[in-house]
Amino acid sequence: MVFPLIYSSFTTWFKKKKKRYPVDPYDRIWKTYTKDTWTAISTNSTFKKDAVYATPSIVMQTAASTTSTNQSLDLAWKSSNESTSTVFSIIVHFGEIHDIPSNDRRQFDILLNGIPTNNNVIPTKLYPGYAAYWVSGVTVYNVSLKATSISTLPPLLNALELLVVTPATGIPTNSGDVKFDHTCLI
Repeated sequence: MVFPLIYSSFTTWFKKKKKRYPVDPYDRIWKTYTKDTWTAISTNSTFKKDAVYATPSIVMQTAASTTSTNQSLDLAWKSSNESTSTVFSIIVHFGEIHDIPSNDRRQFDILLNGIPTNNNVIPTKLYPGYAAYWVSGVTVYNVSLKATSISTLPPLLNALELLVVTPATGIPTNSGDVKFDHTCLI
């Protein structure tokens, strides 16, 4: 079974354990993550280039979905340091893997901790889409992809990046740098 990939942050759904440079130009480590309630889908077709995040095609070629439009695709994690001041950068990657019959529709909403952030997302075939967020203020987080009422197909998730923003005050470095905190998925 092949599932989506999560970047050192979280997952992608690979047949092999990890993908990184030279597959990923930023040397991110993409690891497999799955849940019993998820279904794996994949393609051998090449995804278009993503100019913003340069998500490798091999990462986008796999995805997780659910078995029903009534079931959301959920990822939850808890901050390892129990601080509500921890700032996370989350990037949700999605792209349609197969041709969708004209009588079907894949459309979903993205929710963060139950609050809608992106509505009516319709993935494009073999084109990487994404939604990016900066969040803080709690110690437990949940990202949910939920099919809309007019969707005939369940949501899909190709990959997720989760990073912890670490202030580097007093150190000569770029304040935009981030560091992965070993948070734990629940």
